[in-house]
Amino acid sequence: MDLKGEPLLLATNPRGLDYDVAKVLSEASFTPRIEATSNLDHIIFSMVQPHLGISIEAALMLTDKENAAVLRPFDPPQSRRLVMAARSFRTLSPAANQFVKHKGGAAENGAGSDSVL
Repeated sequence: MDLKGEPLLLATNPRGLDYDVAKVLSEASFTPRIEATSNLDHIIFSMVQPHLGISIEAALMLTDKENAAVLRPFDPPQSRRLVMAARSFRTLSPAANQFVKHKGGAAENGAGSDSVL
């Protein structure tokens, strides 16, 4: 998807834009048109739904929104690696166990890649 001229709605963290998103945009051959940023993903998604702009989000964040958004992969594909460390995987919280069980292989099946929505 060509992002040139598109209004971008981007999630931020305390240090600014997501590192991987900032890297993709810095490597672009154009100046990105960033219309809005928010540190709350659901705010960004609520602006994307009525077509106020597009966003770049990790596919992992979009599993419950796939029917409400158009997901488009990057060309060439972009990806990131998630690493989880624990003193013992036998004593993980139930939530952490569910994450490992359901998303542990996400990178292998493409769910670890970034998407434009």
